[in-house]
Amino acid sequence: MADQRKPKKFFLIGVLLLSLGIVGAFIATRGQPDSPNPALTPPPVQKTVLYRFTLQNTANRTIPTAEFATYAPFGETAFQQCLRLECDHPFQVQTDAAGNRVVQFTFDRFPPFASKIITLKADLQLTETPRPEAFRDFAPFLAPEKYIESNHPDIVRAAGALMGESPIKTAENICRWVGDNVQAEGYLRRDRGALYALRHGKGDCTEAMYLFVALCRAAGIPARGIGGYICPHSGTLKPTGFHNWAHFYDGVCWQTADPQNRVFRAQAADYIVMRVMGVAGEDADPGFQRFRVKGEGLKARMDS
Repeated sequence: MADQRKPKKFFLIGVLLLSLGIVGAFIATRGQPDSPNPALTPPPVQKTVLYRFTLQNTANRTIPTAEFATYAPFGETAFQQCLRLECDHPFQVQTDAAGNRVVQFTFDRFPPFASKIITLKADLQLTETPRPEAFRDFAPFLAPEKYIESNHPDIVRAAGALMGESPIKTAENICRWVGDNVQAEGYLRRDRGALYALRHGKGDCTEAMYLFVALCRAAGIPARGIGGYICPHSGTLKPTGFHNWAHFYDGVCWQTADPQNRVFRAQAADYIVMRVMGVAGEDADPGFQRFRVKGEGLKARMDS
């Protein structure tokens, strides 16, 4: 007589082996929570941007030497690489202590009432997945300085109230709080700084950026101000599109935070960095926001 228990026995063994396989797969997955999934990592984005300036001699005499300077897109950040920079006039590039690239133009004997158009073109590669930057000196990004009064008791007190269980959570709390509590009041020609934004609860994107950076530094998180453009696609940069946001260091790499627009660790490939701000040291700030001119009677504007 055949043993009727064998099918049941084999069925139980099969169920046991299947269960062990599922548990093993679960444990293996849980053991590598930070492993990137290539299928979920968006590829780098290639963009080309143009920006133009008009220089004009407003005087009735020749300018012996006319000078103009502006920024090139930052060479390399956690999210950005500038692959190529071209211009329709000869230029030189100087890099300052913060890594900003200042593009300089010199014109000899600029005629009376004459004008010149300067067009710059930059090919960029941007990514949503941050990568570590080359340097590791974070001391300048933790120190108080002009407009970033991170050691002021009011800012220290506010930062303490926003502390989270990790640097990322603290930075997220700060970003959300600044976005909720600093009312946008349009473009301000003169910088007013973090303490102004905290006390008055208003300012433009620059004040929101300064306050975020100051609160992060007060909480022990390296942070720096950024100037540039939000540019989802290739195109021409406009003067009205200039924007300030921030980077903070999460312990592994720099991350994007835009408190005015309530963007936190997202849309990084839409942000084109032209200038890193908030770095102590006399060589860190060339003394202008977007461009500068030198020569009596010389005026410049960024074309829209």
